[in-house]
Amino acid sequence: MSETPDNYVTVRIPIDLAKEVDALIGRKGYKTRAEIVKDALRGFLEKNPQLEHYNLDENGVRIRDPTLSTRTSPNGRIIDVFFKNKRAFCDYDQTEECKHVEFALSLQVVQEIFKRKGWKLPNV
Repeated sequence: MSETPDNYVTVRIPIDLAKEVDALIGRKGYKTRAEIVKDALRGFLEKNPQLEHYNLDENGVRIRDPTLSTRTSPNGRIIDVFFKNKRAFCDYDQTEECKHVEFALSLQVVQEIFKRKGWKLPNV
Protein backbone atom coordinates (compact mmCIF):
# COMPACT_ATOMS: atom_id res chain seq x y z
CA MET A 1 0.00 0.00 0.00
CA SER A 2 1.38 3.39 -0.90
CA GLU A 3 1.75 6.06 1.73
CA THR A 4 -0.76 8.81 1.01
CA PRO A 5 -2.39 11.33 3.36
CA ASP A 6 -5.55 9.19 3.26
CA ASN A 7 -3.95 6.32 5.19
CA TYR A 8 -2.43 8.43 7.97
CA VAL A 9 -3.79 10.08 11.11
CA THR A 10 -2.46 12.99 13.10
CA VAL A 11 -1.33 12.49 16.68
CA ARG A 12 -0.58 15.42 18.95
CA ILE A 13 2.25 15.21 21.47
CA PRO A 14 3.52 17.76 24.00
CA ILE A 15 6.12 20.18 22.65
CA ASP A 16 8.77 19.03 25.15
CA LEU A 17 8.40 15.46 23.90
CA ALA A 18 8.56 16.66 20.29
CA LYS A 19 11.86 18.40 21.11
CA GLU A 20 13.24 15.16 22.52
CA VAL A 21 12.14 13.33 19.37
CA ASP A 22 13.72 16.04 17.20
CA ALA A 23 17.03 15.52 19.02
CA LEU A 24 17.04 11.93 17.70
CA ILE A 25 16.67 12.95 14.06
CA GLY A 26 19.89 12.09 12.30
CA ARG A 27 20.78 9.39 14.81
CA LYS A 28 20.43 5.69 14.05
CA GLY A 29 19.22 6.52 10.55
CA TYR A 30 16.10 8.46 11.55
CA LYS A 31 15.19 11.23 9.11
CA THR A 32 11.82 12.39 10.47
CA ARG A 33 9.67 12.53 13.59
CA ALA A 34 7.28 10.08 11.94
CA GLU A 35 9.99 7.42 11.55
CA ILE A 36 10.92 7.71 15.22
CA VAL A 37 7.30 7.59 16.40
CA LYS A 38 6.46 4.59 14.16
CA ASP A 39 9.51 2.71 15.45
CA ALA A 40 8.64 3.51 19.07
CA LEU A 41 5.00 2.44 18.63
CA ARG A 42 5.97 -0.82 16.94
CA GLY A 43 8.31 -1.57 19.86
CA PHE A 44 5.55 -0.77 22.35
CA LEU A 45 3.06 -3.02 20.55
CA GLU A 46 5.54 -5.90 20.45
CA LYS A 47 6.10 -5.58 24.22
CA ASN A 48 2.37 -5.22 24.92
CA PRO A 49 0.61 -7.79 22.76
CA GLN A 50 -3.15 -7.57 22.51
CA LEU A 51 -5.64 -10.04 23.87
CA GLU A 52 -7.54 -11.76 21.08
CA HIS A 53 -11.14 -12.97 20.97
CA TYR A 54 -10.84 -16.61 20.00
CA ASN A 55 -14.26 -18.24 20.31
CA LEU A 56 -17.68 -17.34 21.69
CA ASP A 57 -21.08 -18.74 22.58
CA GLU A 58 -23.93 -17.87 24.95
CA ASN A 59 -22.03 -19.37 27.90
CA GLY A 60 -18.71 -17.61 27.53
CA VAL A 61 -15.81 -16.46 25.45
CA ARG A 62 -12.33 -17.84 24.85
CA ILE A 63 -9.51 -15.33 24.74
CA ARG A 64 -5.92 -15.82 23.62
CA ASP A 65 -3.49 -14.07 25.94
CA PRO A 66 -0.08 -13.87 24.27
CA THR A 67 1.54 -12.68 27.52
CA LEU A 68 1.01 -16.15 28.98
CA SER A 69 3.27 -17.92 26.49
CA THR A 70 5.23 -20.97 27.58
CA ARG A 71 7.63 -23.38 25.95
CA THR A 72 4.71 -25.65 25.02
CA SER A 73 2.38 -22.75 24.09
CA PRO A 74 4.63 -20.12 22.51
CA ASN A 75 1.67 -18.13 21.11
CA GLY A 76 0.07 -17.70 24.51
CA ARG A 77 -2.64 -19.40 26.46
CA ILE A 78 -6.37 -19.70 25.80
CA ILE A 79 -8.37 -18.26 28.71
CA ASP A 80 -12.04 -19.04 29.35
CA VAL A 81 -14.35 -16.31 30.58
CA PHE A 82 -17.70 -17.80 31.54
CA PHE A 83 -21.07 -16.02 31.64
CA LYS A 84 -23.14 -17.21 34.60
CA ASN A 85 -25.20 -15.77 37.44
CA LYS A 86 -25.45 -12.46 35.52
CA ARG A 87 -21.66 -12.10 35.60
CA ALA A 88 -18.50 -12.77 33.62
CA PHE A 89 -15.96 -14.94 35.45
CA CYS A 90 -12.34 -15.65 34.43
CA ASP A 91 -11.44 -19.28 34.92
CA TYR A 92 -7.70 -18.52 34.80
CA ASP A 93 -7.60 -15.69 37.35
CA GLN A 94 -10.58 -17.03 39.33
CA THR A 95 -12.14 -13.58 39.50
CA GLU A 96 -14.73 -11.28 37.97
CA GLU A 97 -12.22 -8.42 37.80
CA CYS A 98 -9.17 -8.97 35.60
CA LYS A 99 -7.90 -7.96 32.19
CA HIS A 100 -9.54 -11.02 30.59
CA VAL A 101 -13.01 -10.15 31.93
CA GLU A 102 -12.50 -6.49 31.06
CA PHE A 103 -11.52 -7.43 27.50
CA ALA A 104 -14.43 -9.86 27.16
CA LEU A 105 -16.94 -7.25 28.32
CA SER A 106 -15.50 -4.71 25.86
CA LEU A 107 -16.50 -6.92 22.92
CA GLN A 108 -19.69 -5.81 21.17
CA VAL A 109 -20.82 -9.43 20.69
CA VAL A 110 -20.48 -10.10 24.42
CA GLN A 111 -22.39 -6.92 25.24
CA GLU A 112 -25.17 -8.14 22.94
CA ILE A 113 -25.29 -11.50 24.75
CA PHE A 114 -25.63 -9.74 28.12
CA LYS A 115 -28.36 -7.50 26.70
CA ARG A 116 -30.25 -10.51 25.25
CA LYS A 117 -30.08 -12.25 28.62
CA GLY A 118 -31.30 -9.08 30.36
CA TRP A 119 -28.08 -8.81 32.37
CA LYS A 120 -26.53 -5.50 33.32
CA LEU A 121 -22.94 -4.98 32.18
CA PRO A 122 -20.65 -4.33 35.13
CA ASN A 123 -18.51 -1.21 35.09
CA VAL A 124 -15.02 -2.51 34.39
